Amino acid sequence: MTKVQELLIVNLKRARFAKGFSQMLLAERSNLSVGFIGDIESGKKFPSVNSIQKIVDSLEVQPYELFIDVNDSRINCPMAKLHCLHSELVGKIDEEISHTLCKHFYHSEANVFVENSISRNATTPKG
Repeated sequence: MTKVQELLIVNLKRARFAKGFSQMLLAERSNLSVGFIGDIESGKKFPSVNSIQKIVDSLEVQPYELFIDVNDSRINCPMAKLHCLHSELVGKIDEEISHTLCKHFYHSEANVFVENSISRNATTPKG
């Protein structure tokens, strides 16, 4: 895998997470298949220029944002680094919020199920 492909994978995932897009939503918005988006992110395929344009339009990012190496010390662009860091943090915060809400939502459903089961058993006559 080339450095360019590695950067595309990392930055595409970062940009997608920052927007809160699933692979399916990105595929729908960019008029590409979900399988193709998955293949790009797993390094199995590399998109054409037209596909890259569709992706950046859907994510509302600049094309360079999918290929920048924020860890390269030769890059003297603090705003680009801050933008990438911001995108990464927003994505992680959104993931954590979703995880916490799902955990509590499913936990609440389990309690309702347990409470309903207990009350049914209490009212069922033993014979």
